[in-house]
Amino acid sequence: MLALLVCVLVPARAPAATSCSYAGGYPGDSAAKATLVAWMASGVIRSALPAELPVMGALVESGVQNLPAGDSDSAGYFQMRVSIWDKGDYAGFTQNPDLQVKWFTDQALAVNQSRTGAGMAPYGADSNLWGEWVADVLRPPSQYRGRYQLRLDEARQLIAAGCGSASGGSTPLPPDSTAPTATIGGKRVQDPVRRRAIIVEVTCPVEACVARARASLLLPGAARIYKLRSSAREIPKGGRAKLKLRVRHRARRALRRALARRRHLRLKVLVTAKDVAGNATAVARKITLRHSGQ
Repeated sequence: MLALLVCVLVPARAPAATSCSYAGGYPGDSAAKATLVAWMASGVIRSALPAELPVMGALVESGVQNLPAGDSDSAGYFQMRVSIWDKGDYAGFTQNPDLQVKWFTDQALAVNQSRTGAGMAPYGADSNLWGEWVADVLRPPSQYRGRYQLRLDEARQLIAAGCGSASGGSTPLPPDSTAPTATIGGKRVQDPVRRRAIIVEVTCPVEACVARARASLLLPGAARIYKLRSSAREIPKGGRAKLKLRVRHRARRALRRALARRRHLRLKVLVTAKDVAGNATAVARKITLRHSGQ
């Protein structure tokens, strides 16, 4: 059966990717290279990634072939390590190429989340950096990291051929400028003196995000403001994570004295969530602080 290729202008949120929609399942190992590329590119576009990324990687690693492991530990289009990845969400990837594209997509998103969590700018619309993005996913020896960028033009030509583009080039799509959606929950009454922390729960229902929490603890009669911060947490789409704002010894001691004079205090916790494109949103939650005296 012939696979159906449909090319449309998709109002996607991917950074400057080729527009291509592939209708149908995996076309088979023996399909034409342009058809395989269209299948592969369409798979990552659905996750708001540039279509060229997996193609650049596959051109270098396998020549866009689903290579068997043979005597080596690497297999597939991206030469995934069988001993590491043939389990869990990617079990059977050598016989299921759709899992290989899923793996590449997951790793590419995780790379940007890690960069954002470390305070770095995520990879985005600048195609001159896409080779570095692919290298961060596939992790070759340092001397080979530059190979992927050299295949960008070839990747675009193959995608254009597979998607039937008359122009033979890429159709730039607008960059993602939409802030992620985040919700904040957790207990509204907490005892940070006893637990030594304030904990909130953050959910990113629409897309993956990296979230941090912070608060300023201003106690009545105190001369200083205690800054509370959590570590950054990567949250998958639809996932939830607990952010812990640690209350250090001096802050706990001051808080214990303040709560001995008052039944409770109020604190506003602010959570900032960023998506893979660096768009940010902020949500807040008011927490009542009490101390049981135990």
